[in-house]
Amino acid sequence: MRIGIGIHIGEAIVGSMGPPETPIVSALGDNVNIAARLESQTKEFGVPLVVSAAVAEFSGADLAPFARHTVAVKGRQQSIEVYAVDNPGAITITDQTAAAE
Repeated sequence: MRIGIGIHIGEAIVGSMGPPETPIVSALGDNVNIAARLESQTKEFGVPLVVSAAVAEFSGADLAPFARHTVAVKGRQQSIEVYAVDNPGAITITDQTAAAE
């Protein structure tokens, strides 16, 4: 079985919606859209994980060993920098203070 995960960081509106008997939790916003678009990029790059450079910087993750790309995100004018991670288990955290925040 193959999976694809797109990870981005930022503000979003998150809440429970729908009837009280069967509510669903949903997230809305530009950053949610970006994460969804990054998930679709996993198919383009043939990797299980695509992470925005913003996430790498915030988390202190060392993604330098992985391919870095500039991708156009549908619905946005500006492209974003991402890492195509072919082996998520090889990710290391270099900045422990960033990861602890």
